[in-house]
This record gives sequence, C-alpha cells and structure tokens, in this order.
Amino acid sequence: MKSVFIFISLLIMLCPAFSQSRMEHYLDSLGLVNVGRMDPTLKIDLMYTRADNFTGKVLYEDLQEAYLHPEAAKALLQAQKRLKELYPGYSLIIYDAARPMSVQQKMWNVVKGTSQNIYVSNPARGGGLHNYGLAVDVSIADEKGNTKGIGQVGYEVLTPAVGYAEQDPKTWWDAAVQAIGEALKKSGVAAKDIAGISFSGQMHGMVALDEEKNPVCPAIIHLDGRSLEEKKLITETAEDLMREELHNQPSTGMVICSFLWMKRNCPHEYDRIRYVMSPKDYIRFRLTGEICTDYSDASATLAFSVKKRTWCRELFARLDVKEDVWPR
Repeated sequence: MKSVFIFISLLIMLCPAFSQSRMEHYLDSLGLVNVGRMDPTLKIDLMYTRADNFTGKVLYEDLQEAYLHPEAAKALLQAQKRLKELYPGYSLIIYDAARPMSVQQKMWNVVKGTSQNIYVSNPARGGGLHNYGLAVDVSIADEKGNTKGIGQVGYEVLTPAVGYAEQDPKTWWDAAVQAIGEALKKSGVAAKDIAGISFSGQMHGMVALDEEKNPVCPAIIHLDGRSLEEKKLITETAEDLMREELHNQPSTGMVICSFLWMKRNCPHEYDRIRYVMSPKDYIRFRLTGEICTDYSDASATLAFSVKKRTWCRELFARLDVKEDVWPR
C-alpha cells in the first residue's frame, strides 16, 4: 500500500508541470509545438496575456505558452542555440507566436474601418502568418530579462482612389533609419557592436524597382483591392497550380495580383520593372544591397511553388508576365 501511495503522489506532483489549457491543447492538436517545452532557456512573455496592448484587453485568456509550426520552431531553436554559444548570458524572449484565429478576429474588430487596419491581418482573408504558427515576435533579453532598446516610427497609408492602399518605400526606409537610431540611443550600444539584424514585415505587398533599383511606383500593400479582376483571372487560369503547387489562394494585394494589374493597366510602368519584392525585403535590400527573400514571404506572393520551393514558371507562362524579376 505504501508503494501505491508514493506512486500516486508522484503523479500528482508531475501532472501540473504538463497540464495544458484548453487553447494550448487545441494548438497542440493542430500539430504546432510548444517551443518553451523544447528549450526551457527561452524566455516567454506573450504580450497579449496582458491588457497593455493596442486593444486594451487581455486577449490570451488561457494561453501562456508559445506554440509554432515545427519548421519555424526548428529555426527558432537554432537561433537560440547560436545566441547562447556567442553570449551565454543572453536569451531570445518571445512576445508572440501562434495566434488563434478567434483572437485575430478580436484584433480586427478593433482596427476595422480605421487607419490602423494596416497593422492587423483580416481574418476573413485568411489572417496572417501568426495564425498558422509561422511567425514569431522575438527580441534578445539580457541576464535580467530586459531588452536593450526599442525604436518606433509611424507612417500613413496612401489612398489615392477608392480601393487603393499604397505606401512610399522611401518612407519605410526613412522610418527604419530613425527607429534604429532611436533604439541604439536608448540601448547605449555602439552600432559597431551589433552582431546581427533580423527582419519582419507587414504581410504581403509589392515593391517594384527599375533597372537603377529605384521604385517604379508606390508600393501596393496587402490592403489594396484594385486587382479584383486579376484575382478572378488567376483563379480561372491556375486553379490546378494553386491546389498542386502554390498551396495558397489569391487575394487582392498579393504580389502576383498586383503585378498582373500593373501589366494590364499601367503598361509603361510595367515595362520599367526590373525587380519585385515584398516590403520587408526592400528594407533588407537598402541595408545590404542584396535583393532576396525567404520561403515564408515567397509563398505569400502566390508566385512561388511551395511544393518545388522555387518560383512557378508555369504560372508566369500562363499569365504571360515577366519571369526574371523575382528575388532569389
């Protein structure tokens, strides 16, 4: 009887450590993984577990852990391992990871119909990468769990016509320069001591550059709705490719929709296009001089074969659009 009692006691002691909330159990059932359990050295501080966010409400009522798609988790753990090798006292700190679509809807309800809707993905259009565990908001924390410095600069969305949503890429660059300078000033860290820079973006959108790598036109961002006819045409032309290779559905504002709209409506500007890229990749280009992208942003263009992990030449041929303008 004594051994039975001890066994039961051990179960009682162990169960709380592995207990899951209802939401965490749901995310687990989707095939997402708990990165904090995979690497306990990661710091987890989900911003939406508190009311000090843009909605003024607690949005993660029963979610305290950070979940990600296994591939995203693998990359995050590699980054944490490398950081620990270089700076043992530092750690990645996670502010947001997989986000339930129900929470996405609450966020959208706050910004819908306002100029702030650029910052939230519309759940009716599939949401964003966070909703699939493919995006994570991280920073680097010191031994006390503090970040060194944060810089923030805002900018407006241009709406020159009904359904249009544009921004000037040069405005992004100016804001990035200002925000980086502000962060450095607050941190007290010298620019020469920065070991690396990572990038995240505002969802899909098209930046088109000419041969001299200057913008051909304002960036057409994800809120833009002008390419509705092009969206229908792509669906009719490439339904099999979307199912078998692209693994995505078209939406106005996606790069391929905006690119086709340019060809059909602004042929002079279209002819000048030498490079197309996402908003995030434009900032990376300005910092490094290199025009490239990653699989995540490439898949959001609807021009990338997720199956083959390369640009979909068959789609370009069917739509009769340029093949040599896409980033490596």
